[in-house]
Amino acid sequence: MDNRYTFFWHIGFRQLISLIDSNIITTSAKRHSSDRYVKKFKIKDYLISMLQRILSTSTE
Repeated sequence: MDNRYTFFWHIGFRQLISLIDSNIITTSAKRHSSDRYVKKFKIKDYLISMLQRILSTSTE
């Protein structure tokens, strides 16, 4: 994979993540008690990892 492509992909992914409002994720997690028994891997981390996985497989 070209290094320039990887660099621009990471910039685009960071911009995509910055568009997601943390307050929406936090209120939804509290409403559904999704972080109740979680100590380290919170729902926002899970969302980011799933988005990264989906986008990385769609570009290959």
